[in-house]
Amino acid sequence: MVLDADEPTLRNRSQHDQLEVTGRQRRLDHIAEFATAREWMISEADLIIDTSRLAGHDVVSRIAGEIPAEHAITTAG
Repeated sequence: MVLDADEPTLRNRSQHDQLEVTGRQRRLDHIAEFATAREWMISEADLIIDTSRLAGHDVVSRIAGEIPAEHAITTAG
């Protein structure tokens, strides 16, 4: 599985991240490496979710929707 995002989105998320501020510069410094690896990661992935225009909860919902029912985690209520 690849959680994909276009470069402007990655850059914007990194620059405006308020939760992991200490890792901001490292992420910005490695965007070019991601861009280089992106092509082969996508060609090898069994699932690709473009997160560029999705909120976090929507990404989680898409991932959960891809889990086969026999592997889904259920909770007792």
